[in-house]
Amino acid sequence: MNILFYFISQINPRSGGTERVADNVAHALLERGHNVFYMSRTKVPGDYDVPCFFLPDSVGITQRNIEYINSFCQENHIDVIINEAGNTDDIYLVSREHIHDVRIITELHFCPYQNFRYYYRGVHLPLSMKHPITTVVNLMKWMKTPFNRRMHWKNMVARYRYMYDNSDKVVVLSPSYIEEFVDIARLKDKDRLCSIYNPNTFLPSSAPLMKEKMVLSIGRLDFSQKKIDYLLRIWKKVQPKHSDWILSVCGDGPARSYLENLAKSERIAGVRFEGNVSPQAFYERASIMCMTSIYEGTPMVIIEAMQCGCVPMVYDTYAAARDMISDGTDGIVVPPFDEEMYAEKLAYLMDNEDVRSRMRLEAVRSSARFERDVIIDQWEHLISPSPISK
Repeated sequence: MNILFYFISQINPRSGGTERVADNVAHALLERGHNVFYMSRTKVPGDYDVPCFFLPDSVGITQRNIEYINSFCQENHIDVIINEAGNTDDIYLVSREHIHDVRIITELHFCPYQNFRYYYRGVHLPLSMKHPITTVVNLMKWMKTPFNRRMHWKNMVARYRYMYDNSDKVVVLSPSYIEEFVDIARLKDKDRLCSIYNPNTFLPSSAPLMKEKMVLSIGRLDFSQKKIDYLLRIWKKVQPKHSDWILSVCGDGPARSYLENLAKSERIAGVRFEGNVSPQAFYERASIMCMTSIYEGTPMVIIEAMQCGCVPMVYDTYAAARDMISDGTDGIVVPPFDEEMYAEKLAYLMDNEDVRSRMRLEAVRSSARFERDVIIDQWEHLISPSPISK
């Protein structure tokens, strides 16, 4: 089959999680004999072994862009477009309203509710007497936040309904997200909805895992989603009685200096800010992986940690958490933002090597459902003509 992958920016696996997953799926389909093309609006520096094409206009919905996609699909006999931009307004461009004679599969790379449920926790507008002008500006922004939240909901409902009506299939990342999508888009049926997990990207290590007294955090250091500051507060509670353990924070982003200063000002010991690193070696060394995000999709860090025998601990802030982790068996799921319970369960894991060992083995076994071939089998079934309802 001839398959076109679309995303706003050029699909470079080093650019972000969406691009990494899309590139992984694309190359797996290439290996199985399909022809694959990439299309986007903007270029990203890097080396590419997949043919890349670019829309004539940098903005999304223009007549020239619509004509370009249709002409490209006709000239290259494209059978299916996999639109990876389901979280963006480009669903209004790559849609059955504008693109004809080709099947369109749209993938949503976050939980359907995204940040809506915990919207205010994702707003970083600090107030401080030391910075009066900034405080006044931020107070005005806080006043507008309820309006912004209402508009966010309104736009999300309209976007999901349009996505469903103008795609042949909509792919969400976890089974629980199907019902969430139905509720938000106010659908009467869900025939065009399906779920496919992200595939693991690591090759299993042939060497025995030598686990250390390390708790791991991996992800972009931002203010709005990952909430590493929550994890630092939890770590402050458990570290004094576990001084032989370390917390390795892997990743970079706009909140890094803020988090480093927080750890210093609060005298939180045993924290290492590692920066951008190759993560697999850290997964293989770490005993526990902690997340405190206010929302996610199906986090690659859970999949990767489980495969490497690193026990995951997460907040129950997105439905996929309980799809991916069997609480108490192959990981731990904590009620949203209950820092006392999180600290208590983290300390319990740190203190009980036999429990960690049992859960580590269960996590490795559980990770088999995310193996690349398992996920690509599902994608091949999806892109074949038979399961698509026209």
